[in-house]
Amino acid sequence: MVPCSAPLQFIIATMTEELPDDVKATLDAVDKNLSSIQAAISPLTQCSYETLSQSLAPLDRAKMNIGVAYAINALFYSSYPIFYSLLIT
Repeated sequence: MVPCSAPLQFIIATMTEELPDDVKATLDAVDKNLSSIQAAISPLTQCSYETLSQSLAPLDRAKMNIGVAYAINALFYSSYPIFYSLLIT
């Protein structure tokens, strides 16, 4: 068993030793894509939402608000089957 304090990379490396090469390649691609997403949204996460929105022009503020609303909506409906199954049981 891997201790709780083990770094995530160690856990991933241990788990992927048994995976086929095509799955490893897919996981590597996902990791690279997540890294690029994290780099792209880092300016949004470095300060508060209010500070960021105050520094924008009104049109850019509206675009950001629409983007945030769309992201929240997408996250909710992507997990909707989970919520639905919890309500039924």
